[in-house]
Amino acid sequence: CFFFFKQKTAYEISACLVGSEMCIRDRTNVDGVNTIVLKMKTDLERIQIIMKSFDKPLLERERKQMKPLQADDFDQTYKAIIQSKHGNIKSEGSQIHKIVKEIMDTIKIDKKNDKSVNAWKNYQDYINNTVVEGLSNVVQTSLIYINEQLSPAFLKKLDNYLPLFDIRLELGYDDIKYEPAIEEVTHGQSVRNIIKSYILDFYHISTLINRLDTQGVGDYLIEMRDNFDLKYHLSHVTENLDYIEAETEKYRQSFQVYSYLWTSDAKEMFEHFLHEEEEKEVVNQKAAQIAQQAAQEDEIKTLDEGMQMTGQHPLLKGAREFIPSLELFDEHITKMKTIQVEISSIKTPNDIAWIRITSQPLKIALDSKVTNRIKIYTEFLLIQTRVTLKNLVEFVDMIKDGIHLDPSEKPEDNELLMKVMKIISVVKVVEPSTEKIVKRMKEMVSLLKKHNVPMEEEYLNKIDNVYTQFGETVQRVYKVKANILPLQAQEQVNVKKKLEKFQQKVKDFRIEFKETLPFIYDETSGDDKIDQSYELINQWYFKLGEIEKQAKGYNELEILFELEQSGFKDLKDCRQDLRSLKVMWDAVSTVSYTHLTLPTIYSVQISVVAVSLKKKNDNVRTFTY
Repeated sequence: CFFFFKQKTAYEISACLVGSEMCIRDRTNVDGVNTIVLKMKTDLERIQIIMKSFDKPLLERERKQMKPLQADDFDQTYKAIIQSKHGNIKSEGSQIHKIVKEIMDTIKIDKKNDKSVNAWKNYQDYINNTVVEGLSNVVQTSLIYINEQLSPAFLKKLDNYLPLFDIRLELGYDDIKYEPAIEEVTHGQSVRNIIKSYILDFYHISTLINRLDTQGVGDYLIEMRDNFDLKYHLSHVTENLDYIEAETEKYRQSFQVYSYLWTSDAKEMFEHFLHEEEEKEVVNQKAAQIAQQAAQEDEIKTLDEGMQMTGQHPLLKGAREFIPSLELFDEHITKMKTIQVEISSIKTPNDIAWIRITSQPLKIALDSKVTNRIKIYTEFLLIQTRVTLKNLVEFVDMIKDGIHLDPSEKPEDNELLMKVMKIISVVKVVEPSTEKIVKRMKEMVSLLKKHNVPMEEEYLNKIDNVYTQFGETVQRVYKVKANILPLQAQEQVNVKKKLEKFQQKVKDFRIEFKETLPFIYDETSGDDKIDQSYELINQWYFKLGEIEKQAKGYNELEILFELEQSGFKDLKDCRQDLRSLKVMWDAVSTVSYTHLTLPTIYSVQISVVAVSLKKKNDNVRTFTY
């Protein structure tokens, strides 16, 4: 169809149209025919001029707007321009329809004359193809222009080229992301979506002019979609978009080396660090204690017993006794600071072809993550220092308050003597480890200063002052201890007598325990025997608790008066027997209440318990049934 119009000029078609109508009716009216033909030719040229006026890129960067724009700004800037051009094309399209109508009104087609109708149809097809060609030229020009703006090879040839888009690289909830996204998205905005929307705007011009060959019904969208040249240029747009997606993804992936900053919990990692290194430290310290035990066995035993009496180390109350070495803390903090410097040195913005990537939001987020991790380490050390120093101050005050009265000046006050002796005992426990704890505090402060951690006090001076007071106070304690030696020796005799009486009480308790508790089961007994047995076990459980509490008090007295520790083995045996009795009577109760034959099943249960008790204590009577 298109080639037909190339072979037959518009002038020839016009002459054919006029000749069929006017020349036949009035061959002498040559001037009239010439006038109509010239008008048709002129109007056709007008249509061609209109279509040629459209042949400019619909999307074209203005020099004053050559800087990279954020997606929203880009859309607002160029959408308005394209809409204006769309309006102009639609207006000029209406003008083309008016021109065609004027030609048709001038010619006055005889619809009964087939030759005349066919000639007019051929003329319409020619104008129609002129419009199709003009519209396809506009779309092609626009696609060529946008391809140049998206082509890395083309952009390299330009001097001082500035990218189209300025997008941000941010840290989202669980990963790094571009804002807006590069790839096509279903909801929201993305770079690919924006480019795609502009291409749709290019093709949209084919719907702004109604078809000329169907009396204004339909549009030219099908011709645009089927145009091979347009498909070719569109494929290049797709290639350029695929390239930018791949390159920007490579750049995004380059930050995955820091993924642990957002994929792992900083506090959990720190707790793991503390726990792992704490276990190593405990093993090392216990090994050191075992190595010293041969030479200082009695002293270590006394210290251990003293610690059992006082509970947690007074200077480490609310603090950790074992922590990783400060060298490891320094190593971790230094490593985090190195990463922080590395992050701050990341180049931003970074241009990839026609995309400018601003990484500052990501840098700020990563720096915040690293700062938080550093703070976890430094805050831990600062809190350990504060708590330990506070404990040391309170401990010194407690000692001063405990020895401000000297028992040697009030020999009749036995309560005062016991109070002071407890203070002396605690000091004996704490003093050997105090120097090490103070040294640890000072090292913590020095490490915090090394890493420029702000502190509200001059901790090093305060630690030295308090430690000096501690030393002076300990000297006073030992002076008081020397003064009360005669009173202590006298009271030691009384304590020994009390201990002898209590040890006899423990033996009597053990004898009564073995005689009273239900170690024997008679299969002829009913449910009443089971209930009575449980009641006895319960009563003796509380009795045992009371006498164990008294035993603990005597152990503390032994520590105070530096006597050998009593193990009170009979009480430990009673405790073990109570557990075994509970197991035995639970088995008896289970068998009885389920109506099973006791000898066939329960004999196995009781035999096991009996053997267990026999191994623990040869004096315990064997269970029978």
